[in-house]
Amino acid sequence: MTHSPMRVEAFEYVVATPISVEVLKSSDGKAFVELYLPDDPIRYRVAVERLRDFDDPGAFVRAATRKGAVFGFHVKRGARQNPEVPPLDPKPTVFAESMMVGDHEFYPIKKRIASDEREQLYTRIGAVFCPLLALYLGHSLWVERRRSKTAASDPGAGVPKRRKRKGKKAATSGARPEA
Repeated sequence: MTHSPMRVEAFEYVVATPISVEVLKSSDGKAFVELYLPDDPIRYRVAVERLRDFDDPGAFVRAATRKGAVFGFHVKRGARQNPEVPPLDPKPTVFAESMMVGDHEFYPIKKRIASDEREQLYTRIGAVFCPLLALYLGHSLWVERRRSKTAASDPGAGVPKRRKRKGKKAATSGARPEA
């Protein structure tokens, strides 16, 4: 697994007053923000995952939809020249990785970088844990199948045998013998 850690230098900062800001719902009902800049055919989006990490999504939406609001946001370097084109919604799209409206920073780039580092840690843990879990489950299944085959060929093989107790005889009644 290779993943270059995110660095601030890997982003470019865009400052603009959007001509259109809309809060839309994804197919599963989660909010995301879509904005258009003047003289720019690219659609900019604040993804569902980013918007839910904002310090105050409601305040962001109020500030963002205010007429004349000035936005500042980071996008991946080169993304504006080569925007993504999602297959289900084929329009050139660039995702905002941070967001500032006016003087208020709703989602700092440092928080985005920390989020990426956390996601990568979870990915690495999963990359180690999942194969180990598969190996353990596969081994358990193999052992269980061997036991069932043994039990099928020898019906008494899977049943533990009762041991006879050595030593004192068990009393047949609780009464003492008379002398």
